[in-house]
Amino acid sequence: MLLHNGKLPGALTKRPNTSFTNSLLASARERVPRLRWEATEVALRDFLIDQKKLGITCTKYRTAHANGWSFPPLAECRKAWERMYGPMRWDNPAREWGMGKGRT
Repeated sequence: MLLHNGKLPGALTKRPNTSFTNSLLASARERVPRLRWEATEVALRDFLIDQKKLGITCTKYRTAHANGWSFPPLAECRKAWERMYGPMRWDNPAREWGMGKGRT
């Protein structure tokens, strides 16, 4: 749903392609019941750094009070999804993070 909406949960105001790890995990646990027990910081990291599988590079983002992740442009993330799972009709035509609709 993140790719459909074009918004990351708890995205930073000046960096709409960046979200803190705790926001990403809370959203995943809320939206996908089986992830309530399987989603951990390590599992999220392992998924986001698997460039061979994803076809994109997510980078670590750190501040003095929290860690997070910066994502490539939304259009690149959607293309990576389509390479993995096939063509998709996106609900929101936005090409960049933060231009989306819906809840975070």
